[in-house]
Amino acid sequence: MRKIIPLLLVITIAFLLFGCGKAPKEYAIEFNNDFSITKNKIKTLKDSFDSIVDKGENDRQTDLSANKFVKEKILPELSVELKKYKNMKANDSINKLHTLSIKYIETVIGFFTETSTAIDNDESVETATPRLIKLHAHSNLSLHAYKNEYHIMTTGAGLPLLTLEKFEAVKPGMSYAKVVNILGMIGVEKSQNEIGNSYTGKINSVRYDWKDDFGPGFITCVFQNGKLTSKSQTGLK
Repeated sequence: MRKIIPLLLVITIAFLLFGCGKAPKEYAIEFNNDFSITKNKIKTLKDSFDSIVDKGENDRQTDLSANKFVKEKILPELSVELKKYKNMKANDSINKLHTLSIKYIETVIGFFTETSTAIDNDESVETATPRLIKLHAHSNLSLHAYKNEYHIMTTGAGLPLLTLEKFEAVKPGMSYAKVVNILGMIGVEKSQNEIGNSYTGKINSVRYDWKDDFGPGFITCVFQNGKLTSKSQTGLK
């Protein structure tokens, strides 16, 4: 007993002096604080790209100006960020968070690389848009996967992607691309048919469903001739 007591005393003092390391939550908060700088940088680059496109004349020259910005500014800066996070030695407790941060940067790079390729090849809007919509939605989904993991680590609860706020932001007359941008993920086409005839006029009706993998939400939207005409939801908060 006399030998055990001094040993326990030493262990207790060491614990008080050095502790047992940070908790996973602390590591997550620290990592997110750093990654927020990267997320803000990506947002700034995206906003600048959108500004070039929006202020242009929707012609070839606008495309070339946007492409120049992608090649000379966006891709080089994102490559630096990607290399930084790939070389980072993250604590084991936040391995998943670290992996998701890398995945997000990679999906953004993928979107802009494909955008640049489409401009280089002078692709038509009809050809390039569906592919770019999917890639952009994929990057949004990757970012949300990161946010969801961070939310779980810091609060113990997941973070739904589809929310009542997003659902209410979806308005009649919107295009599918606009709805995807608001909801943050692509929909699954469930049906498509033509209504009417050559005398009354034909209407192409398409139904898409959105199921949230991060929560209980479910949304259905119907588009006629490319414009939203009806929507419904279950499980949204």
